[in-house]
Amino acid sequence: MTLGCSAALSACGGGGGGTSQESAASVAVPTCYVQNPNVGKPCIVNDAAVTRGIVQIGDTTRLKALFAKAEQGGTYTIGFIGGSITAGAWSSVPEKNYAHLVTGWFQSKFPKATFIFLDAGVGGTDSHYGDQRLQNDLLQYKPDFVITEWANNDGAQGMAGVAHDYGDVVDRIMGLPNEPAVIMLFTMDRDGNNAEPFETPVGYARNLPMIGMKDAIFAQQQAGDFSGEQRTADSIHPNDLGHLILATLVEQYMDRLR
Repeated sequence: MTLGCSAALSACGGGGGGTSQESAASVAVPTCYVQNPNVGKPCIVNDAAVTRGIVQIGDTTRLKALFAKAEQGGTYTIGFIGGSITAGAWSSVPEKNYAHLVTGWFQSKFPKATFIFLDAGVGGTDSHYGDQRLQNDLLQYKPDFVITEWANNDGAQGMAGVAHDYGDVVDRIMGLPNEPAVIMLFTMDRDGNNAEPFETPVGYARNLPMIGMKDAIFAQQQAGDFSGEQRTADSIHPNDLGHLILATLVEQYMDRLR
């Protein structure tokens, strides 16, 4: 973090007439992106949580190319494929699910551009079925950006099944002529269970950006800073707070690239 002269007087040459209390007050307070619903408990998503949640920075070439184009305007399709969480369960209104929120981030950061929201989430499905429906539900629309999400549903497939099916999904998306950017997103259930260990080898093998909710915040949940019930609507699906956490982790990762 770069501090201005008012916050780092000794580094700027001379202290002027300011008091130590004034100097201390001018030092930036760490940013909290998602507040804790429990008064007096630590922030749920701050910069440290964002850093923990970045499982792999990955190759950012395509993301940065998309950002550069969007700065100038144009129309871009922001796609999401996964299970019921990507479909929006159980946000109180569609606008509060993570996919809508991430699409809103693009529009707010690149006001000259137009973004088409494409949600290919289907409840109760895994990457095996995702691979089967990929052309019809996603690829035909030539997305410019895609988030993939099956961490709550891929457990039954096992390592080999996920390696084949999830691997095929990302290879086919990355193989589109318009070279879309891809981020792999890992959700978790109320108790922190997910198929992330099966899925991360897919991303590591292809140097894809990967964001993990469990990596970011589960230690805080275990420490009692907040409960699983506070971020979920049932044993599996996030509520509005859970969707906000997911979206914020993705958005802050992308903010760091701009």
